[in-house]
Amino acid sequence: MRKTRWCGLFLALVFVLSLCACIPAPADKKGDNMRHTEENRYASGNESTAAVTETTETPAGTTAELTHLEPDGSNKPPASDPEPSVTVYPIANADKMPKGAAVPFAVGADVNIYASDTPYGFDAVIVRSYAELRAIYEADSNPNGYDYISSYNGAFFEDNAVILLFIGRGSGSIRQEIHSLVKKGNELCIGMTTFVPGPGMIGTSDIAYWRITLDVKKADVDGVDKISCYNRNKSI
Repeated sequence: MRKTRWCGLFLALVFVLSLCACIPAPADKKGDNMRHTEENRYASGNESTAAVTETTETPAGTTAELTHLEPDGSNKPPASDPEPSVTVYPIANADKMPKGAAVPFAVGADVNIYASDTPYGFDAVIVRSYAELRAIYEADSNPNGYDYISSYNGAFFEDNAVILLFIGRGSGSIRQEIHSLVKKGNELCIGMTTFVPGPGMIGTSDIAYWRITLDVKKADVDGVDKISCYNRNKSI
């Protein structure tokens, strides 16, 4: 009799447990906002680096990616923009001054820096921003530290440009004067007088490295991609 009672209780317990197993578990509402993490690996040479990207759902329902940097610096943010580059125009010799539009200008600097390893001979650059001018100045070999851009700033370049001339001379006794600028089509011609020692005079043996800036309006040099020079020598 007692054995029969225990068998009945055991069968009842099995029946209850089977009913519980059939009831589905409640859904986890937090699961919709769980963050899923995946590991993206890539190889560089013989070394492997890893970046972990987390994808999380924002309140607005959009997807955002967060990239973590590895200790070795992988996935660094992009480097800052490179320094601006400008075109250096070799100045061609002109047989005569062309008939074109006169370009008003003012001489901003006329400096002999006395020493330089920069491979400029007789060249020009049209500078349209202070960032360009600063980059050129810092790249110019100027061991004596002559500052030929101190009069310029960002505000100047809002409407203006600078024609920067690099002129090398075999003697510091040779000087030059810029007296005119003429634009014809895409060519800008520089009118220049070069002053040289006269008969019986001996020039100094030092090499001169001139940096001359000509201030012009940007609109007046728009489209220029060729620079020439009409030069006349004059004895001093």
